[in-house]
Amino acid sequence: MLPGIVKGYVKDAATGTGIAGATITILGTTGSFTTGTDGIYFIQLASGSYTLRTAKTGYITKDVTVTIPAGGTITKNIKLQIKE
Repeated sequence: MLPGIVKGYVKDAATGTGIAGATITILGTTGSFTTGTDGIYFIQLASGSYTLRTAKTGYITKDVTVTIPAGGTITKNIKLQIKE
């Protein structure tokens, strides 16, 4: 199977500011990735459906499901809410 790509940004839901150093874990795998200084991420995976768990200290953890097409690219932008 051809790999696919999921990319996007992780931002603060209230301010729209990119969240640097947020961790994106691919559930069911050992894969884990960290956003850049601007909150952008880029992950190459085998085609299929995955749950991305995004976490950052001070924010509520969020799970999103993505389906990556073989040889394709999808964009999944994630907004995290601050813990109260």
